[in-house]
Amino acid sequence: KQLDTVDMWCDMETVRRAAQERNIPFWFYYQGHKYSFHKRHYRFTFPMVRAMANAGILHGVKALSAYIESDGPVNYEDGGKGVFFDEYKKMNSELFYLGNMLMALECQRVIHDAALLPDCPYMDKLRTPMSESELLQGELPFRISVSEHKDAYGNKYLMVLNRDFDIDAAIALKLKSKSHVYRVSKRSGDEELVYESTESLIIRLAPGELELFRVQPAEEAPYTVEYYLDK
Repeated sequence: KQLDTVDMWCDMETVRRAAQERNIPFWFYYQGHKYSFHKRHYRFTFPMVRAMANAGILHGVKALSAYIESDGPVNYEDGGKGVFFDEYKKMNSELFYLGNMLMALECQRVIHDAALLPDCPYMDKLRTPMSESELLQGELPFRISVSEHKDAYGNKYLMVLNRDFDIDAAIALKLKSKSHVYRVSKRSGDEELVYESTESLIIRLAPGELELFRVQPAEEAPYTVEYYLDK
């Protein structure tokens, strides 16, 4: 079962908008463990964990926590490494390097493809059409969600999430205008220029994976951005 029919998306967008109206941060708890029972009919993989965690990042959360009751990053029975220990270590490292930038951004809007909650009346009131995007045009590919963010200086950022937790996604997005596009490295937090003066963005995402990009008008000279948090 995929996340297409999960009410989490309604809750997330409702809270995001409420937090934005009140100018306050919000946080998200996601399921981070694999239950040891229901072995015959139960399937839970780390890409499912990653998709849920990245759904929070997509919506601009400033605190992200895993609800862990059973075997996840830590084995609750003996305190040793859990079934997802190595995957958690990698994801936490990536979030560490993205952290300063994520804290500096404010989510402006979240846009989904038509496969997400297509018949949900609650989501209909919360759905943002592609026509309101400042960066993209056209239709989103199957099981792809995007969000657009800004910093205090007007720099524009795009997050792209593969909601599918089983298969890779090869994604082609059409930009509204020619732009320089920078990928924010999950190994260093640095911006890397991946496209110069382009009208399209080609991405390949693993199951549940999210990538962060800065989109800069092509008429401007390319530059990179760094963020430092006050201590």
